[in-house]
Amino acid sequence: SGQPTGQPTGQPTGQPTGQPTVQPTSQPSHSTCSDVARCTYGHYCGSDNLCIPCPEGFWSLSGQNTCQPCIAGSYSLTASSFCTQCDPGSYSGPFASACTICAAGTSASAGQPSCNICMAGTHSLAGASVCSPCANGEFSGPGSSSCDFCSS
Repeated sequence: SGQPTGQPTGQPTGQPTGQPTVQPTSQPSHSTCSDVARCTYGHYCGSDNLCIPCPEGFWSLSGQNTCQPCIAGSYSLTASSFCTQCDPGSYSGPFASACTICAAGTSASAGQPSCNICMAGTHSLAGASVCSPCANGEFSGPGSSSCDFCSS
């Protein structure tokens, strides 16, 4: 099983085209909100009319008083204004705070909700974006991390 990838990388997702992808700035916890006074990006208007940072796995744009969930294949940190697509070789479910590296014998392209098992005749190391074919004279079963030589 994989480990979280750590540093956010990849392409922003979950955000309307043409919107800036700016990292959120801190908003004082005492900022108030209402139908007229909206929260800044990465925050939502709580029931006590205070602007609260969106939790990990959620995002919001400036002026929105609710947070939207990140879709599978992307993630966000606290107070985010967008979700970041998982890098190739990693995946996430919905509401993720990080992506997980694909295990050896599997692969994933960018922004995937899961890793695909390598087919027979292919292999991969952990974190692979594609499964590589075995060389001539080698073979592998499904989900292999390496190929073996054919016996003569």
